[in-house]
Amino acid sequence: RPARPVLESRWEQPEAFDSYRVDDAGLAVGQDGRIRLYYKGRSATHGAGGPRRTRMGVAVADARAGPFRRLGPGPIQDSGHEVLVFGHAGAWWSLVSPHGPRGRSLRFSFDGLGFDAHLLGALEGPALRAPGLFRPELGDGESALPGAVRWGLQMSGYGGEPGLERFEFRLPAG
Repeated sequence: RPARPVLESRWEQPEAFDSYRVDDAGLAVGQDGRIRLYYKGRSATHGAGGPRRTRMGVAVADARAGPFRRLGPGPIQDSGHEVLVFGHAGAWWSLVSPHGPRGRSLRFSFDGLGFDAHLLGALEGPALRAPGLFRPELGDGESALPGAVRWGLQMSGYGGEPGLERFEFRLPAG
């Protein structure tokens, strides 16, 4: 157990969406300059239910060292197992893995807090497994692929051996 966790499960509230576990974080800077910690959570009520019961939450901090505090009591997204949130064309986007009632989808949010209201639809092609997205806006100026094409790496398992493989997808025109 870390000496100073950034965010803890809410064991004292077993019905809370993140009472059983809090993990798989993604960080971003909001329009207000605060640091956003997107994370997945699972409820103690459904803890043994596995990834299909995973929801996504967000906490914020004014500085990198924290403290982080949750923005509201509930989840901001009802599906997905990994946390993959990024900015594009003035909006926040979430690439959702195949877990949950509306998994395997692409969603957007104008404020980065209401992804469930903006489901763009199911993704085509094979389901992504534990995707990680290349984010040129965080790097040293290397450009992304032309247009709204994004790429990243995902988990693969050829011949039973785990590894990583490349994937690409195109965002809707913004």
